[in-house]
Amino acid sequence: MASASRPFAFVRFLFDIRRLARGRVTLDEARRRLAHALEHREANFLSNLRTLIVANPRSPYTPLLAEAQCELGDIERSVQTNGLEGALLELRRAGVYVGFEEFKGREPVVRNGHELGIRPEHFDNPQARRSIGAAGGGSTGARTPIFIDIDGRIDQGILRACADTALGFGDYPASTWWEVLPSHVGVMALFQRAVSSRAHEHWFTPGSDYPLFARFKHRLATETVVAAARLWGLRVPRPERVALDDAVEIARWAADRARSAGGAVVQSTGSRGVRIAAAANEHGIDLSGVVITVGSEPFTEAKAVELAKSGARAVPVYHVGEAGCIGVGCGNPVSANDLHFCRHALALIAYPRGIAGSDTSVDTFHLTSLLPTSPKVLLNVETDDYGVLEERACGCGLEALGFHEHIRDVFSFSKLTGEGVTLVGSDAVRILEEVLPATFGGTSLDYQLQEEEDASGLTRLTLVVSPRVSLDDEGAVVATFLDALGSRGIGGSVRSAWKDAGTMRVVRAEPRTTAAGKLLPLMRTRREERNAQGR
Repeated sequence: MASASRPFAFVRFLFDIRRLARGRVTLDEARRRLAHALEHREANFLSNLRTLIVANPRSPYTPLLAEAQCELGDIERSVQTNGLEGALLELRRAGVYVGFEEFKGREPVVRNGHELGIRPEHFDNPQARRSIGAAGGGSTGARTPIFIDIDGRIDQGILRACADTALGFGDYPASTWWEVLPSHVGVMALFQRAVSSRAHEHWFTPGSDYPLFARFKHRLATETVVAAARLWGLRVPRPERVALDDAVEIARWAADRARSAGGAVVQSTGSRGVRIAAAANEHGIDLSGVVITVGSEPFTEAKAVELAKSGARAVPVYHVGEAGCIGVGCGNPVSANDLHFCRHALALIAYPRGIAGSDTSVDTFHLTSLLPTSPKVLLNVETDDYGVLEERACGCGLEALGFHEHIRDVFSFSKLTGEGVTLVGSDAVRILEEVLPATFGGTSLDYQLQEEEDASGLTRLTLVVSPRVSLDDEGAVVATFLDALGSRGIGGSVRSAWKDAGTMRVVRAEPRTTAAGKLLPLMRTRREERNAQGR
């Protein structure tokens, strides 16, 4: 977030907070606005198509539509005949889409042999009030610039108020465990709750590894934002440092508030939620009545089991900075990451994509934005995720709100490759989070697989194991990993190729996090990054 590097934008952002304070809504009004968006999905899509794409000379979709020989009237007729999702599928088949690498600016957009000259900034919403800059999470490489719009935060706050209430914890006292600026996530979590006049009691922050002066600058910017929010009448707590190793402090707060108020909510990442649960188990703290909303990372069965041991209830949230909230955890889930799709704000289709270096194909998610406050204008933009998309009656409060579609078992198709053998992410995640902890001890926080390129250009896979795990034989960890892959039907080729080439090794260290504080089971490390880290 350009909190101090762009002073004018930062000052404007401080005054824009007043608009958020004036935009606060009651729960009844929030429900009415949510129902209106659900009822008018197709009309909202066509409105965005006219104003944000056709009328925008910089729109990246104009050359895509021209290459497909598709005009506005064609799309309008298709929506009327085939419905919104049917029309989007027709556009995708015609080549009107943006691939994941294209959207990130890593590959040029080429259709019918023509490079279209599309740049990442062309996806910015031209009508959004670009008060301050942020960045995507950077899970898969360079962080994508995103401009934060206060009206978009109000829309996200309306969703959160309705969803939390539908799931039964809308009135619980809440805290959040996110970074201060320059990460925008902590500030925006506070603002989204404040839209419905609710407030966090605490803003716990794990700190950062920035140099001393940068830490001072970011802390000063954060305190200024808090002061401005309070000036405009928002109840926003000041940040309190709680290091990752001190998760027991948050567990104690949550348990105490759950006993006194009937429940408590902590907002954080999946791995930090596991830290809270593990600390509670270690110190004999009962987290019954505590809800931990977990985002930023894939929420797996292993993480769900670890949180359940503490008595806490986990509610996953699937959020992408460029699109907003994509899904909210079901109240009656069939799997750990069973979520209700936020169809009031987005349309989603699945379309097959081959994985490079492999004969594997997955149905990747393509997103289209429906609200005019989306930070990026999305029309069949491919994410790096795939999973199950289905309509199912579950009987939970989110279904009653009008969210009938579910997405579940969501994984990134990001792969790890060594000696020509490619792994789809879900194959390795199960082993890292379930098989290895069950065999050697520890939790899902203690294992990570990193893809690196050595000085000679060869790809190496490093199996990082936390020093907390006691190992007698590091080679046994590699053997167990490969044997577990064998149970997935691909272990033979992997075992021989990687064993002969010495592709895998074990390193005793703490798993790395991304720039946004995510702890991901699978990480890629460029050689220049590793050199900077002294590895």
